[in-house]
Parts: sequence; C-alpha cells; structure tokens
Amino acid sequence: MKGADASSVLRSEHPDWYQALFAPSVRAGLLSPATLAGYRAGQVYIYGSRHVPLPAHAVGDAMETLFDLVASEENAAVRAVLGHFLFVYIHPYSDGNGRMARFLMNALFAGGGFPWIVIHLGSRDRYMGALESASVDGDIKPFAACVLEEMDANRKNNALGTLFGFLRNARLMPPGNTGCVRKTGAAPTNGGSRKREI
Repeated sequence: MKGADASSVLRSEHPDWYQALFAPSVRAGLLSPATLAGYRAGQVYIYGSRHVPLPAHAVGDAMETLFDLVASEENAAVRAVLGHFLFVYIHPYSDGNGRMARFLMNALFAGGGFPWIVIHLGSRDRYMGALESASVDGDIKPFAACVLEEMDANRKNNALGTLFGFLRNARLMPPGNTGCVRKTGAAPTNGGSRKREI
C-alpha cells in the first residue's frame, strides 16, 4: 500500500481483507458464512464495554465518513490511529472488528512508510481501556499514546532482532542463542543467584 492512496485502497479493499482474515473461521465452523456477506444487519454489543456501536442502518454512512476522514488526513500516523479507532467505534461487522481494526491500522501505517506493529498481550488491558476511554469519554489521547508506545516497543524489538540476526550471520552468536545474556557457572546451591555476563 506504500505510495498508494490509502483511503482509496481502504475503501475498495477492506471487504476483501475481512473475507481473507475470517474465511478460515467460517471453514472451521466458528463463524456463520453470513458473517462474510458484508456489514452487519443487526445491533452488536461489546462485552465489558459501555460503548454501544452504531445501529446497523447507520453503518454504511459511517464507514463512508471514515473513508473521507482518512482521505483528508495528511499525517500517516494520525490516519492509522484515527482509522483504527473509528473502525472499532462503528463496529461494522458482526464479529472480528478489533482484529480487522488492527489490520487496517497496520495497512495505513505501512502506507505511510511505518512498520507494522503488534499490540502485545501484556498491553491488552491498557489498549482496551484506552479504546473504552476514546469511545465512551471522547478522549482519544490515551489510545494514541498506547499505540505509539507499542510502536516504539516493536521498533526496539525489531532492532534487537536485526542485531541478533547480524551477530548470528557473522558467527558471533551461536544459532540457538536468542539474547545477549549468557549463563555461566553451575546452578547455585546456596540460594544465591546465578552469575550472568552481558
């Protein structure tokens, strides 16, 4: 999507992305085939949230507004965060809206030259709380901060992975070593800690 008009790609491709992401769940019998037919036809509720997504009859117009807002935003990072938030706020599908919103966010990040990010399991509560605050209280700042912190953590992890790969390729690190901490000495018998070298 890099170099392409992100809003045009999003507008035209998001139904295909949704089908590609969730067709395996339909084949496995976890979702109804009707789930892939398009936007939801009924009201949905989000477990544990005070936010009630838009009624089904408003979804089409709301999605057009989302596409227009994405098209009018020049900053790729703002496009990605705003696109993710609005997608979840609208909740256009009967299931899988969070996963689809994270995919959409990453596609928009990639279109702006940013790397893809992963919202780590350890950050889930903060991420969900920030989405709740944005949806219910109208304060998107904690959500934007959460996404940017995840981006920074992912960047650091990617940099470490690149460094470890370089060290392995240069034969400076054994193939099985996944970090820079090397254990030395035998296990302590006196309750002390094992000596570590960095």
